[in-house]
Amino acid sequence: MATGPNGWIQAVNFILTGALFAVVAVGMRQRMVAGIGRVWAPRLVGVFAVGLVGAGLFACDPIAGYPVGAAEVATWHGALHGVASGVAGVGLLGFCAVAFRRLRSEGNTVGAVVSAVVFVVFAVLAFTIPGSTSVTFAIASFIARGWVAVFAAGLRTQTAVTPQTHVTLA
Repeated sequence: MATGPNGWIQAVNFILTGALFAVVAVGMRQRMVAGIGRVWAPRLVGVFAVGLVGAGLFACDPIAGYPVGAAEVATWHGALHGVASGVAGVGLLGFCAVAFRRLRSEGNTVGAVVSAVVFVVFAVLAFTIPGSTSVTFAIASFIARGWVAVFAAGLRTQTAVTPQTHVTLA
């Protein structure tokens, strides 16, 4: 989607979405003050956000006949796009695993099962139907990103903690 004359739209989409998930990571860090995952869940959402921004900054290479007529070539920016996308994927999968552990420890069986299902869907569905990878990956990404949003929205009822920026001397 990021190749061709309108590829800049997808690049901006990645960058803005990454910036928004960075804000989500900060909010999660402020709300998650106790329990399993209080450190790693926000960090992994932050890793996901950085990966998205990187994927937007570096254009992908034409692949599998898309866009039509484009020659498949390997470039340095395409390689960096792939690395950034991989970083984003690892962050998202890691978040699902940490959310599973946290929700299970809280006795939230439904939430834990949803986290596990989202993990499997994102890890497997995106690559299971040859020739339809772009569609299945988009669906799996939508589901996984939506789960991060639902999880973060569930933290709204918890008290926010502002990190202390100075030390008080006695």
